[in-house]
Amino acid sequence: MQMELGNVSEALTILTDLKNKSQVESDKASAAGEKIKTELDRSFSAWLLYADLMLIIGHECIQWNRGIQTNDNYMFRRWLRKYSENFDWQERRFQALFKALEAAAGTKSCEALVLWVQQ
Repeated sequence: MQMELGNVSEALTILTDLKNKSQVESDKASAAGEKIKTELDRSFSAWLLYADLMLIIGHECIQWNRGIQTNDNYMFRRWLRKYSENFDWQERRFQALFKALEAAAGTKSCEALVLWVQQ
């Protein structure tokens, strides 16, 4: 299924807001001497969505840098013009995948992976 770039940017905005809110909650807990896992930290599906978004954005950056302009979204083209060469989407995707694995560890959905890793 192909996601429109307008929807990609909206989803990314929502996830970024959630991530920032989560960071504030973590910082407050750390200041109080507590260690908590926020809702975002526990949601492997949110981190997988973030990783997918990074892949889509990375593809668009590569296309843009090759001179292939395939999107009609004015705001996204403006962003690409400014950031496409410097945006480290691969690192962000890797971090999101790691966070997804960390969130899924110990859950029923990750049981087969944990067994495979232990072998």
